This record gives sequence, C-alpha cells and structure tokens, in this order.
Amino acid sequence: MAVLSKITIIGAGVLSPDQLTLEAVRAMQGSSIIYYLLDTNPKLEAYLAKLGPELVDLGNLYEEGAFDQDIYEQIAEIVLLATKRYAHVCFLVPGHPLIYVTSSSLILDRAQRMGITTTVLPGISSLDTMIIQLRLEIGRHGLQVFEANRFVYLSFKPDPRIPLFLLQPGAIGTGFITEKRENRPRRFEALRDALLRYYPPQHQCVLLVSKHNPRFRSTRRTIAIRSIPRYAELIDYSTSLFIPPSADFEIVDYDFYSRLTDPAYADRLVKSKRPRRM
Repeated sequence: MAVLSKITIIGAGVLSPDQLTLEAVRAMQGSSIIYYLLDTNPKLEAYLAKLGPELVDLGNLYEEGAFDQDIYEQIAEIVLLATKRYAHVCFLVPGHPLIYVTSSSLILDRAQRMGITTTVLPGISSLDTMIIQLRLEIGRHGLQVFEANRFVYLSFKPDPRIPLFLLQPGAIGTGFITEKRENRPRRFEALRDALLRYYPPQHQCVLLVSKHNPRFRSTRRTIAIRSIPRYAELIDYSTSLFIPPSADFEIVDYDFYSRLTDPAYADRLVKSKRPRRM
C-alpha cells in the first residue's frame, strides 16, 4: 500500500535556531525526516539533533563549479522521492522558503502534479533583516526587489524614487557555482552599467551582509555605483546590494491628497454605523 505522505517546506530564518518559529518546530518534531540546507553552526546542529527525526544535510550537493539549476533539480528530486518512504517529509531552508529558494518552488510545482500534500511555513528573510539594518520604513516610499542576474538580462527598469534591493549580486554573470573563488572586478561591470542607465555615477549604494552565523557580524559598506567593480573582493554569496532613491516623489493628484485629511469626505466613503439590537 502506498504511503500517504506530505511535505512541509520550512523557513529557518537568517540566524537559526533563534529565528525558528514555534510552528516550524512543531512541524519538524512531528515529521519522519528533515532535509536541510543551512549555514549550520554548532548551536543549530545541536538544536536540530534534539528534535527527534532523522536529519539529512543536503548542503554537500552544492559543489563548486556545478551548474546551479542542476543542483536545485537534484534537491527537489531527493525530497520528492522521500515521500515514497516517509509519511511526513520536512525541507528546512535558510530565510523565507519562497524568497529566492528555487528548490522550494520546484518541489511545490511537482508535488501538486503528483498529488502530494504540501505546506509552507514562513521564516525571517534577509529582506527583513536588511530593512532593520537600514532602519528602512517601506510604507513611505515602497520597495523594489530584483535578483541581480535577472535585473541585467531582463533589463528591468527601476524607479529611482523607490529604494532598490538587488539580491545575490555575488552570483552575477554565471549560473555556475563560484562561491569559493575570488571575484575579478570585471564580473560586476555589467551590473554597474545596468544601474548607471538610471542612477548618477556618484550615487551612493550599500553592500549589505546580515548576521547569519553567531560567529559573524552584520556589515555594511557605502560605495559609489560607478565603483562597484573595485570592491569585487567584498561581494560574495552572502552580500546584497541596496540602492537608495536618487530622486524625490512629487504629489501629482492634489485633489485626492487633500481629501485624505477631510473628515467630511471620509464620511462619504463609509456607511453609518448601525446601532446594536438589544
């Protein structure tokens, strides 16, 4: 008789185990096996070991020089095949499970076609931690977020009035894994040139790394956009790039704006509150 299985995809947050949610812990404790992709540290390894289920580290699949999409496909295949043996399979990944985690998306798509029940549990993403690092209040200006390679080859047109995050700039220019190799300045020229179409050369941007391991600290380095290639040695797989606005907003619809503080107009937008029946 076939095993009626389910998969739970879990975000571990950026600094685990401290950022694991109670919901995530309960799911893992009730699972049969936990596959994980994490920047592990002794504290996290000890925590996971106490949860009970079998643990399988998939991090060793990330071989230097391998094509990244092949690795994502392999990870998804391993997790899906496990449902033939286990009733409840957990897949634990860094940050938020649906923010730049290709393997999660592959698992969800294929599990749906295979009739496998899936659940996704959120985690704190690097976007959350970087917003705190920058003390960024996104309600006022909004936010733009792109993956660095797609930003270039899809020619996304950013709005220079809106804060911009470019994620994974350390992987720019190639789909092959080069995490352990030293970057040359030329690697970042295409990214610099794409930004210079919309921002002044001297406009300041920020290289950000959120604390993702107890042994390290969060870092930030402010540089000019035109100088990005010169700082190649500082840009690795943990780095994100933040470009603050280079232009200001201007109110266009003054009639709409003025009505926001008009109590009489507010009353026209909602119905009168009905009295309660006794």
